[in-house]
Amino acid sequence: LNDNANNNAVTGNTCNSNTAYGIILYPDNSNNTLTGNICNENETNGITVYTSTFNAVTGNMCNDNLQDGIDIYSTSDNCTVVGNQCSGNARHGIFVYSSDDCSVTGNTCNGNTEQGIVVANSSINNTVTGNTCFDNTEHG
Repeated sequence: LNDNANNNAVTGNTCNSNTAYGIILYPDNSNNTLTGNICNENETNGITVYTSTFNAVTGNMCNDNLQDGIDIYSTSDNCTVVGNQCSGNARHGIFVYSSDDCSVTGNTCNGNTEQGIVVANSSINNTVTGNTCFDNTEHG
């Protein structure tokens, strides 16, 4: 979804082995739901939400991507990341970067080359609860 795409549902898609992202919201997209998608073996991230607010990423499988499974990036505030599986990614399972007021709950992040879940770079007021992270090379 691109340039002010608002109030959309992206549901039940298979987005594998792409030369960039499986699914990307960029820029300025809000109130979208990404649910039940399979985004595996992409050359960057499985799912990326970039400078987009009030979006929900729920129940997706984002495995074996060459960067992150799910990337919430650069003022993608007030997001919800719930019930996703992010395994075997070359960096992080879930990466929240410079984004505030996000909820990361009930996800499984295992076997990633770096961390399972990361909240970084002045991200403020985020909630990370009830996730299962194991067998990641660095931290849970």
